[in-house]
Parts: sequence; C-alpha cells; structure tokens
Amino acid sequence: MDYIQPHPPFENFDPKISHPTQHYLDVLTSVLIETRQILYERSRSDIEFIADSISYMLDQYEPLEINADRLVELEKKNKEEVDEVFRKQLFEDVEPEKDPAFPVREVYSRFDHPFLGPCAALNTMVGYYEIKNQPELENAKWSEYFAVLALALIGESTSIPKVISKDIKKDKINDFYRESFNISYFVIEAMKASSVANKFRTLESGVEQIKQIAEEQVKQKVHLSQQLGGIKRHAENNRVKSNFIRFCENSFIPALNNDEKLNITAAAREFYEEFLEDHAPDKYKDPDGAFKHRENTLRMLTTAWRNYKKTGQQPNQP
Repeated sequence: MDYIQPHPPFENFDPKISHPTQHYLDVLTSVLIETRQILYERSRSDIEFIADSISYMLDQYEPLEINADRLVELEKKNKEEVDEVFRKQLFEDVEPEKDPAFPVREVYSRFDHPFLGPCAALNTMVGYYEIKNQPELENAKWSEYFAVLALALIGESTSIPKVISKDIKKDKINDFYRESFNISYFVIEAMKASSVANKFRTLESGVEQIKQIAEEQVKQKVHLSQQLGGIKRHAENNRVKSNFIRFCENSFIPALNNDEKLNITAAAREFYEEFLEDHAPDKYKDPDGAFKHRENTLRMLTTAWRNYKKTGQQPNQP
C-alpha cells in the first residue's frame, strides 16, 4: 500500500509546533489543536515511532485480505434476503404491494476500492493489531495513532509545492490552484484521521471499550510489540530511498551532459557502491549473501525512483 513517502513526514514539519502557511489555515488550526492535545504527553521520538509503525502496518497487510471473511458473510446475507423476497412471491402467492419497489440491495464499502485512503486503511488495522505492551511505547492508544496519522499527512502535504511540476507557461495562478488541489487531499484525510482520533479518545475514556468490538472481528491479533525489527527495517529502507532520490536530483543528474539521458540503474549502482556496500555481508565469507544484498538493494532503489517519477509523490510513508 503506497500511502507513505520515503521522505519522513516530519523532516520539515515539527509535529509539536509547526504551522503550515500555504494550507487551509482555519481547518488545519483546529486539526492541529485537537491532535496535539491527544499527543501532549508524547515526545517527538514517540510520535516518529508511531509514524514508522503506521507506515509498517499499511505496507505489510492489505485491508481486503484482513476483511475478506467479513465481506463474504455480508454478501451471503444480502443474497439470502433478496432470494427470500422472490421465493415468497413465486411460490406462496404473496400479493406484491401496489407500487412494489425492486428489492433494494444494501451496498457495503469495499476495502479493495482503489480510492481507499490512509485513514480508512488504518481503521481496518484496529481489529488486526494489538498495540499494547510495546517496550518502546508504553500505554499506546489508537487515538494517538490516528492523531499522528493526521499530523503526518499535514507534514507530507508541506512538500507538495516542492515536488509538483510548475506550469511551463509560468502561470503562478495556475500553479497555486494545482498546489491547492493536491494539498486538499492531505487536508481532507487529516481531518478524517483527527475525527477518528477524537472518537477513539472518547471510547478510551470509558464510554465503551473498542477492544471488545475488535476481538469479535478477529480471532487472533498480530502483536505490534513483536514487529519491532520489521518496523525499524522498514523505516531504514524509507530513509535509504529518500537519500537515493536526493542523490539523483542533487548530484547524479546535474553531473550529466546536456545531451545525456538519466540511466537510473547506473545511478543506483553508483549510490550503492558509495554509501551502502559497506553494510553488505563480506563478499569473501558470504558471496551469496553479498550478491543478494546488492541485487535486492538496487531493485529497491530503481523501483523507488520510478514510483517517485510516476506519481509525483514518493511512495511508502503515512
């Protein structure tokens, strides 16, 4: 799930104090106040850890796979209700009403919808993960996760003016509207996440226990406390992707001749040999391990660059 960019969302946006200037200020002011109240006792490192955890969860599991059984049951129940209406009319001589409406089939949200946003995706993880008993995050709450997601989305949106292509005719008004259009997605998702965070905050205060609802939906949860190694590796890979994209834009591309095209594979090899080769297994003691490390890393770098150029945004951060 490519909701998250390799650039850390809090690289140029402090989740504790920053206020974006090119955004919808009235809306964001309320979002920032509400989410920072929820995270008041959390440190910046806590917030960054939660952001890395969200990135890991959204990257590892597809919501449709988690909810497949539930969707099948809903579809089956729906079909049985519709079939029963027709059966009575056909075999029991049930007189239809004067103005019978065609049996309405309730439509349920599909978790595999291509426009599923990060807030909805994280919401499906609530019944799948157990966030308690994490040694690096004591007394974790889902309200905090959604509050961090809201702040991370705002942090990501601050990079829009930098990554969006400018109007070739240098029309500043057109650039402004295009920036606003792209920023609006992040603002809307941040508002959703903030709303969900407040709902969980109420539930966690004792009005109702969300854990009971979650445990009815799944038989076994994946304890996030046991996924610390995966979260750290995922975060490190994102940092490597981010550094590679900066390397291409700031060093490799400017060094090309005017008529020379970018060879992304060559750029990845040069970046690997200069910055990452020392982290590979010893090629004399473990040649297979060294080869796999090199090939997997080169594939990761070239894929990150192609996704970045294709979407205008950098994949894999909240």
